[in-house]
Amino acid sequence: MNDKDLKIWSVDLVLTPLEPVKGVTVGSRIAYDFYSTSYKDYEFVLAIPKKGKVESAKHLAIRQAELQKAFGKDVVFCFDNLLYYERERLAERGVYFLVPEKYFNLPFMMSKAIEAPSNYRQGNSLLPPAQRMLLWHLQASDLEGRSINEAGKICGLGQAASSRAVINLESSGLLNLRKADGRKILEFKLKGRDLWQEALPLLSSPVKKTYYCDSFDGVAYPICGINALSAYSDLNPDSEKMYALTVDEFKNESPKIRGLNEIDGDVIIEVWKYAPVVENGIGMVDKLSLYLSLQNDADPRVEKELSLIIERLWSKE
Repeated sequence: MNDKDLKIWSVDLVLTPLEPVKGVTVGSRIAYDFYSTSYKDYEFVLAIPKKGKVESAKHLAIRQAELQKAFGKDVVFCFDNLLYYERERLAERGVYFLVPEKYFNLPFMMSKAIEAPSNYRQGNSLLPPAQRMLLWHLQASDLEGRSINEAGKICGLGQAASSRAVINLESSGLLNLRKADGRKILEFKLKGRDLWQEALPLLSSPVKKTYYCDSFDGVAYPICGINALSAYSDLNPDSEKMYALTVDEFKNESPKIRGLNEIDGDVIIEVWKYAPVVENGIGMVDKLSLYLSLQNDADPRVEKELSLIIERLWSKE
């Protein structure tokens, strides 16, 4: 882990080494390095394991209580990576953690010390149109150098949604707007894999809600979920049919859906917050949206295949 590259929501953390104080046990001194840092004037201690080892959630909860009492500040554990079940167990135990560019459970996420952002200027996740625009740029058409209206038309967004998306992306630190010929032009700060990793903490699952039904002719809609993942990988598909519909599409199709419920059925319908970037007419949701929709799946096979898909995507750069 490169301590100089640690970020929270695109903000660099300045780390100052800390010597263990009275009350820090020998075990903690041996296992962790400690740093003083802050995010928007919220000061806390970052504990980085010397050997990258992740202790059990139970032990980390005990260690966190010990360290916070000793330092008199919130303590956040920083790891190179955490598996899904590890993240879940740490969060359940109230353990603060940070995986740079990927995951976090931080003490100030609900703190009044951090000013609440406006609805579309800044937040802990991108708005749906901003996420669609970013993923379109990364996978379908390069939006670099385009005006706001041009980028919106390419992504299938209306003028108002395009403006909100660009403001959201700019305030989140992912792009700049520069003037050229009297127009505001999009200029992304990073490219490809680097842009994806920078944006990842701000990205969320596109799935708003999941329904089940007995029958639905969804051939006009992209395949999602495990069945889309199987098309991109060696994973076997599930027996159920799976389709992704936007909120408006779901409303229009509801009269044609038989046996709609929220428990079980032969067809799974995911209602998405935005229309997926369908890949080259092959009828599957795009790889990056698929990753975001399945990244919290507890099945280790799914986690493995998702990682392979992302690695193959960026290996083409």
